[in-house]
Amino acid sequence: MFAAWCISQDYRSRRRWPVQQPHIYTPDIPHSHSGHAHLADVRSGVVGDLYNARRLACLVLVLGASRRVGQTEKKPMAQLIRLSVYGTMPSGEEWSVNPCFSLPGAGVTVSPAQIQAVAVAAAAVSVPSTMMVMMVAACDVTGVRAEARSIGGALESQADAAKAAPQLGTGTGRLPFQAAWVLSLRTAAVGARGRGRLYWPATGVSLSAQTLRPVSADVATYLTGWQTYLTNLRNAVASVITGADLAVWSRAGNQLNEVNVIQVGDVLDTQRRRRDALVETYQQTLFV
Repeated sequence: MFAAWCISQDYRSRRRWPVQQPHIYTPDIPHSHSGHAHLADVRSGVVGDLYNARRLACLVLVLGASRRVGQTEKKPMAQLIRLSVYGTMPSGEEWSVNPCFSLPGAGVTVSPAQIQAVAVAAAAVSVPSTMMVMMVAACDVTGVRAEARSIGGALESQADAAKAAPQLGTGTGRLPFQAAWVLSLRTAAVGARGRGRLYWPATGVSLSAQTLRPVSADVATYLTGWQTYLTNLRNAVASVITGADLAVWSRAGNQLNEVNVIQVGDVLDTQRRRRDALVETYQQTLFV
């Protein structure tokens, strides 16, 4: 379209202004007897006048633009693997926790086959019983999603894998959907961008009748369960992509910091979005 417009504009200008083109001195380009300059196309050996040269220039511009448009951008290199361990709750509610694992060097290319292998390997990792006891039997772990991303968040590849059979909670407590027991991730980086949190469902946690907190023995076994689970997840990722390690990903700061300490406190937290699908039933009475 652009080339056609150029030719049209040149054609109209020639009709409106039938003035002879001024002589242009070009020592390296042959001239005709009429004094008009001619341009030589070195590659083809074809000599044309200024009008043809103008049309050729327009065509070259169009072809160049078309070539640029046709070029595909190179996919970003993946610098981390983000796992989403997910499951279900009653009433169709869903939950997930999302540990991240840094990849070596400046990043690697993770193919669809590789990310699928990561998801399958992670889904095959059994959640320790000391973690499953923190949720009731109506809650479960059903699968893992794996995402290969750049540090800026660009997605390179992703895959889902279901567990061979859902792992059901074994806890005897009776806490609401929003109850969560946080695992804190610590790195050598200073500030909020160097810290992370994983909100594990705590619907089955038993609390002390005196303090309304988990007892010390449960805190210790829960922490040990997390250490085992994260180690096994890291090994699952590293079995496909060598050098993967647990890290805190700060998307806002474009940072990846490797975890060197994990912590568990004795106060439960909440994750409000885990009751988004919960339909509440009301009872009412007149107030006069």
